[in-house]
Amino acid sequence: MARDLGDTGVDADREFEFVVSYDRNMVTAAAHSLVGRLTANRQRRITHLGKHFGGCVAPLR
Repeated sequence: MARDLGDTGVDADREFEFVVSYDRNMVTAAAHSLVGRLTANRQRRITHLGKHFGGCVAPLR
């Protein structure tokens, strides 16, 4: 898991704090957080496309 330290510039020069963990609870919580973000981003894109194309875009299941 990593956290962006907020610097800008070339990707190869950016800095992150990171941790390698075998703590099952921590890894599970991080995975849930990531999946929640991906799902929310996907839903926002679908909603945006639906508005752009007159509501004819439906989420794939």
